[in-house]
Amino acid sequence: MKKPSEAPPLEDTLFQNAHEAALARMDRLEVEVATGKPKGVQTGLSCFDKRLGGLLPGSVIVLAGRPGMGKTALLGNVLYGAALLNPNKLFAGFSLEMDTDQLNDRALSRLTADDDAPVSFSDIAKVQPLTSFDLQALHRAKVRIPRNLWLRDRAGVSVEDVSRAVWAMKRRGDLAAIGIDYLQLMRRPALAGRNEASAIAEMTGALKTLAREAKIAIILLSQLNRSVESRDDKRPQLSDLRESGSIEQDADAVLFPFREVYYLQKSEPKPDPVGISGAHFEWEMRCAELRTAMDVIIAKNRHGSEGSEPQEYRAEIDLITNTERR
Repeated sequence: MKKPSEAPPLEDTLFQNAHEAALARMDRLEVEVATGKPKGVQTGLSCFDKRLGGLLPGSVIVLAGRPGMGKTALLGNVLYGAALLNPNKLFAGFSLEMDTDQLNDRALSRLTADDDAPVSFSDIAKVQPLTSFDLQALHRAKVRIPRNLWLRDRAGVSVEDVSRAVWAMKRRGDLAAIGIDYLQLMRRPALAGRNEASAIAEMTGALKTLAREAKIAIILLSQLNRSVESRDDKRPQLSDLRESGSIEQDADAVLFPFREVYYLQKSEPKPDPVGISGAHFEWEMRCAELRTAMDVIIAKNRHGSEGSEPQEYRAEIDLITNTERR
């Protein structure tokens, strides 16, 4: 018979009393209601803040889309927006496709949005010199780049590399979220006779464990299968995720940025002889109407409702903002 003074077995310490856990949870909810403090870190974008409750610690949020849909832009706007709104927290981005100069071109361009003549990131990247007015706008923008956002642009990063970097950042300060662009470019574990889907499952499972243990949000970009292109309805579905089983299972939320204009521009009808009416004129008007329209489809959401959230996307300056469009 166990003596009262004996310590409980190790496995007992892994459990938590349900009643005590509920009381502690209610205490936290009371504080949240009293202070009006949101549960997750706010980003400034409704598709995250309104739909997901912000960047919740322990969550894995997958952003997936075909090329041209704006998934990298969405990640950049989320990370920079969250860093600017939460200066006492740290954020980190792992870019496996773009280098730091390219990321900075987009960030600086984004911050010139309120100028009379915003500077597009393609103009920044061009060989020919920028105008003096462009340089003045960029000088004003550079002081607004957040100091609490860290970027890493090394290719072939593994889950182990991400984990080491996360714990190093945690020692530096209050790390709230990281972004990874993108899953299929990460260095995969040895297959050892397994298929690709099994390797991806190991990676997404490890990232989910990292998010929970480090109490951070991980925003993970992923590609979609080419099957989307062969359908009449191009709006993506969960089954379009590459190696969809493990990604869908380990994700707390799956978001698909979708731009109808991208596909519409590829279906240009023959020009009208008169040019003032007909199919081509209607196509031009429709393209103009949808030029900045982005729908973020919330296909999975463990913490809230699914559906679609409209956002405004100014592709030339890589800026995504909220919109009242319905």
